[in-house]
Amino acid sequence: MSYCVNCGVELGANAGKCPLCSTPVINPSAAKSGAETSPFGEKTEIPAGVKRRFIAFIITMIMLLPNIVLLLVNIFFVRSSWWSVYVISTTALVWIYFVLPFILKKPSAYVLWALDSVASAAYAYVFFVMNSNEPWMFGATYSAMGVVIVAALIFIIWIRRRKHHWTSIISHILIDLTAVSLLAGLVSWLLSGVFTFFAVGLICSACFLALTGFFLYCNRSAKMREWFRKAFYI
Repeated sequence: MSYCVNCGVELGANAGKCPLCSTPVINPSAAKSGAETSPFGEKTEIPAGVKRRFIAFIITMIMLLPNIVLLLVNIFFVRSSWWSVYVISTTALVWIYFVLPFILKKPSAYVLWALDSVASAAYAYVFFVMNSNEPWMFGATYSAMGVVIVAALIFIIWIRRRKHHWTSIISHILIDLTAVSLLAGLVSWLLSGVFTFFAVGLICSACFLALTGFFLYCNRSAKMREWFRKAFYI
């Protein structure tokens, strides 16, 4: 058993230099045969998930620092209103939607759905309810949001049951958008008494319904699916 004269690390029987400090090993009685094997790996292995969490951390810092500055400016300099709350709430919503899934090790679709639903409800309260003197706005906003949340839950349950073709996925999304547009316009009309809301919802739902019919046809037609695959490489 021999040790490095420079750093004291234990040396292998056939070591020609110290694996830690690279000091040459001079041992005339040792037989040097075969290649030396380093006790350290040649390539650094990064555990799975570390890189994406690091990226999420960088994005979080980029989003957090400007919001802190805006809040301080709002508190000490521009005190006319709490305008920074709207910027902070928008940033928080975007962070929950797009950054939070990268931080969680094994994000559950249902957990993310619940977090997104709560965040969306809070965001809607800040932007639509607090800034409106119309009493019907509360009911219209949260009725439409309730339809969206339920539709998103149904979509998650449906897509997790088995693998679906992309045309059926798009069709399902368009059906959800059709229902949301129609019900949101109807509720807004009934609560506000303004028919324009229902007319806009009706137009949007008609457009979504037309697109739904097209993608349902594509889903049933093997020839159309093959054309899409060759034309757009999907």
